[in-house]
Amino acid sequence: MKLPILSFYFCQFSTKGDNLAFFKNSCYTCTIFAAGQRAFCFNITLYDVPLILHLITKGDLSMPPEYNVRSVERALAILDCFDYDHASFSLVELAKEIDLSASTTLRLVSTLEKKNYLYRNPESGRYYLGARLAQLGNVIFANLDICQAAQPFMQALCKTYNESVGIYQRHGDTRVCITRINSNQTLRSVLTIGSTYPLTRGAAGRILLAYADIAQQERLLAEDPFTTKEALEAVRKEGFTISKGERDAAVESIAAPVFSGSGQVEYSLFITGPAGRFENHLRDNMISDLKEAALQLSIQLGYRPPKN
Repeated sequence: MKLPILSFYFCQFSTKGDNLAFFKNSCYTCTIFAAGQRAFCFNITLYDVPLILHLITKGDLSMPPEYNVRSVERALAILDCFDYDHASFSLVELAKEIDLSASTTLRLVSTLEKKNYLYRNPESGRYYLGARLAQLGNVIFANLDICQAAQPFMQALCKTYNESVGIYQRHGDTRVCITRINSNQTLRSVLTIGSTYPLTRGAAGRILLAYADIAQQERLLAEDPFTTKEALEAVRKEGFTISKGERDAAVESIAAPVFSGSGQVEYSLFITGPAGRFENHLRDNMISDLKEAALQLSIQLGYRPPKN
C-alpha cells in the first residue's frame, strides 16, 4: 500500500477493513480502531510507525483460540530480554529480539505496560522493567530463606556422591556454616552449623575472599599470605576452587560461588570429604555438578547469568 505523507501535527491512514489509526505527534499517542471498535490505545514514537503500519495493514486484530495460552509464554519472553546489560528496548528492538510479529508484540507490550510490568519512557519511547516487578521481587526475597532454597540442590549432591555438603556465609573477615547435610559414611567430614573459619584458607573461604572487595582482600592476604591475588583471580575465572588439607590435613573440599540477585557473592556452596577419596574422574563430575547446583541456586535467588 502506498502510504500518505506523515504530517508533523496530525495524519490519518485509511486501510481495508475500515481500520483507522490516528497519530498526534505532540504527545505521541496512537489509538487503533477495528470495525468501529477501539482495540487498544498506547503511546508511540515516530520510530515505531513502521510496526504500527504493519499492524494496521494486516487488517486482523482478532486473537486465535490458543492466543491466551501462548501470550503468557510470549509476555515472559519479553521480560526475559532484560538484564543488567540490556536495561531498555524500543518497540522495534523487542519485536526483533523475540522474533514475534508486530501485532503480537504491540498487544503484549501494551498489556504489560498497562499492568506496570513494563514502563515506557515518554521522551525516548524505550521500555524498561516496571515497578510491579520490583514489588514482586521484594515479596519474594523478603520471604526467601537461602537455607531452605538450597536444600534440594544439597540433597541431590549428597545423594549422588554421599559426601557432606554445606553452605558458608561470609561474615566480616570469617565464614560461618549456615546449613549442611552430612554424609552417612563411617569415614566422613562432619560439618557443624555455626562453625567459623578464616577466609584465607579452605575452598569455601577462598571463594568468598575472591569476591570480596579489594581492600578486604589486600588486608587479609597481608595478614595470612597463604593464597595470592592471582589465585583469587583464577577462582573468579574458573568458577570453583579446590582445597586439599589447607585447614585440616585430612579433608578435601570443592566450592563454588552462589550469586545474589545483584550479582554479589555472600555464600559458597561446597562438598567435602576425607582427603584422597575424590579420585580424578569423580572430582571432575563433582566440579561440574557443584557448579551447576550453585548456578541454579543463584538463579532462584534472583541472579541473571550473563548471556554468552
